[in-house]
Amino acid sequence: IVFAISKKEFVSLDVYDVLGEKIASLISESLNAGTYTVKWNTEGSASGLYFYRLKSRDFVRVKRMVMLR
Repeated sequence: IVFAISKKEFVSLDVYDVLGEKIASLISESLNAGTYTVKWNTEGSASGLYFYRLKSRDFVRVKRMVMLR
């Protein structure tokens, strides 16, 4: 998952299944401005559709992704 932030702020990045259950919390910390790449360890997760939510103080983005094994 690649994302960029324009200023230092607290960011959370969570992964959800199709039922809306939180599967993983990948980031929950203050980050400096810049571009970031985060890898999700999918061990123990089934193939299928997932969503990730990137949230900061002024911004929320939800994207879908497909995980295939």
